[in-house]
Amino acid sequence: MKKADEINTQNETNNSTTNPSKELNEKKPFLITKDVIDDCLSTSID
Repeated sequence: MKKADEINTQNETNNSTTNPSKELNEKKPFLITKDVIDDCLSTSID
C-alpha cells in the first residue's frame, strides 16, 4: 500500500507540473521547429 501511495503522490506532482505546459501547447497550433524558423528567415529576407 505504501508503494501505491508514493506513486499517487508522484502522479499528482507530475500532473501539476505538466498541466500548465499542456495548456500552453494546446494554444499553439504548431510546434516551432528548425524548418519553421528557416522558412520565417527566408521569407523575411525576400
